[in-house]
Amino acid sequence: LRLRKGAERGSPRARQPASGVGPATAVSRSFVAIAVLAGVVVAAAGMSPRPPARSVAVVAFLVVDVSGRPDVGAMRARLAESGMSAEGWLATHLAATGEYTILDPSRVAAGLAYLGLDPGRCQDPSCLVDLGRALGVDRVVAGRVSKLSNLIWFLYGTMVDVPRGQVRYRDEFELKGNIADLLPKGMLALARRLAASDSLP
Repeated sequence: LRLRKGAERGSPRARQPASGVGPATAVSRSFVAIAVLAGVVVAAAGMSPRPPARSVAVVAFLVVDVSGRPDVGAMRARLAESGMSAEGWLATHLAATGEYTILDPSRVAAGLAYLGLDPGRCQDPSCLVDLGRALGVDRVVAGRVSKLSNLIWFLYGTMVDVPRGQVRYRDEFELKGNIADLLPKGMLALARRLAASDSLP
């Protein structure tokens, strides 16, 4: 009997392993496995851990009445109707971002007393930086609420970068209406602007 030509010469079909997985298939699968592993490594490298929250001291906001009939006491009472002070609202909203840990107000007051100052005498950036270094925090925020009339108010806020010794962000904007309703919203807007500017290099 004469063998078939393919079997006689050892054709690829005759030499194919019984498992059905040839060398080319095995190599292909190896490349796929390497590619998947490389993708996992790259993805893991891109998942950097979240940076730790920055410590921030919020100085008591100044209350200024420049209306036609100024009455700071009555103005403070209207602000208190919002449920918290201006700095209290700001601290709450900053903490809610998850980017900051808020220094206790009593420690901020103690730091000012140590420097022989009060909030009214520590509004310029250099003083805020000195206060931040005395307290050992990353950021200090100060500001004021100004009343122009019963319906027109202004919010001012400044954040300093203590390690760099410079202003990180400064902003001001107008509020119109009942301050008891507007103060929480205004301080929320300020907190968001401060946090957004602080996320930049």
